[in-house]
Formats: sequence, C-alpha cells, structure tokens
Amino acid sequence: MAKTYEPDAAIELYDEVNIDYEHVYGNNQLKIRCIDKIISMLRPGSSQALDVGCGTGVPIAQMLARAGLKVVGIDISPKMVSLAAERVKEGSFIVADLAHWEPDTPFDAVLVMFCHLQMNYATVHAMFYKYACALSPNGLLAVGQCPADYYIQTKAEAAAYDETRTYAERCNIPFWGKPSQDFAMSLVGQRRFLESMGLEIVDEVVDVFRPNNPTFDPEYQQYIIARRPGERPISTPQPLPKEEQS
Repeated sequence: MAKTYEPDAAIELYDEVNIDYEHVYGNNQLKIRCIDKIISMLRPGSSQALDVGCGTGVPIAQMLARAGLKVVGIDISPKMVSLAAERVKEGSFIVADLAHWEPDTPFDAVLVMFCHLQMNYATVHAMFYKYACALSPNGLLAVGQCPADYYIQTKAEAAAYDETRTYAERCNIPFWGKPSQDFAMSLVGQRRFLESMGLEIVDEVVDVFRPNNPTFDPEYQQYIIARRPGERPISTPQPLPKEEQS
C-alpha cells in the first residue's frame, strides 16, 4: 500500500517532542559540519537562507544567523516555531506545511534536513522541485537524510524500494528511540535525484550520528550540498512518482 502524507500526524509528533528534540539531536557534528560548509560558500550580510523544517532553530538557523546571513525558517509545528523565534531573534519564522508553502523570493541556500521523512515520494518529489526552483543563480540546496541502504538488509525488506531503487517509502529508521516507518532514498538514489534536476553536487558526507541519549540507536546519515549552476533551469526530478508515470 502506498504511503500517504499526514501533516496532522507530523504536527502532533513534533509538538510533543519540541525542546527535547533539541537536547537529543541539536549537537550533531555531521550536521554542524554541513552548515559550516554552506556558510563558507555564502556572503554574510546579503545571502538569504531558508531552513525547511526549522524545528527549534538549533543548530541550523542559529548558526546561519550568527554568521550574518538572513534566515527564514518554516515548520509545521507551532511549538517548534515559537521556540525558534525565541532562540534566533534575527530570523523570521513561519508556521507552515513544508509541502504546500510557496516561496515568494529566491534563496541563496535552502536546507532540507530530515524534515521530509514522514512524507511519501510524490510529496517529496514536488517539494524538492519547488525549493530547487526557488534557488537563486548558483544557489545551494542541502539535504540531510538517513540512507535506505543501511536499513534495508533482507530481500523481503528490499521490496520497499521503487523499481529504480531510488527510494523506499517505508523504511525502519530509528527515531526517538524506536523504529519508525519513514521515507528514505538510497545513497546513489539521493545523488541521482538531485542531479536529475540539473544540480551539481559539491559536497557529500556519510557517517554515523549518535543521539544524546544512551537508549537511542545510532543513525547512519548522508549530507549532500548541491549547487544550481548559474541560471540553469531546474528540470523535473527523476524518477517521476508512480501516479505520474504513463
């Protein structure tokens, strides 16, 4: 059965964990490295960055703002947005459904870190295309995810993949101390997906993150930074969702 996107469930989940999420996941050195890399490629004082699924604002929006970047953050959880506004007073934060919010200005960087894991592929496909189109010339799109390769081990589990082995809509990825049926792309699938839009990958790291809670399992994570070359038009991501295939 195809996975459906349920925004109300996401609101309930993140409103519940709110500040505890920051304590457990905030000091992620893999994510911090990725943010530092992005900052090094932008212009303090003039560059504008969008933090998609900003949560409490820590560490992404906070680091970007401290580096002198203009920051906009969006999150579906009202409690998360309230916390972000308290922590990053220089930023602008909006309560919005990430899948349906429409950018009205170009961004020099868009960061999408683990906020799409509760979605299905059709929603992810449309969302990433939308945010890639919002990139300014030479803008950066950064993605953080738990790659499916490390969570699909058996032949039976491999049935969750699509025909191209790009993504799996139901993958047993640990979240908040227990397995969660989440969306994930394969390592190669994530690269191909971004490149299919005409983006160029400029940085990638794959490593293990250990949450700040001894009862939580370590997580395999992949971080990619991709650049829009100049004003190159953004192509429709591949593969197409099954609903759109002829």
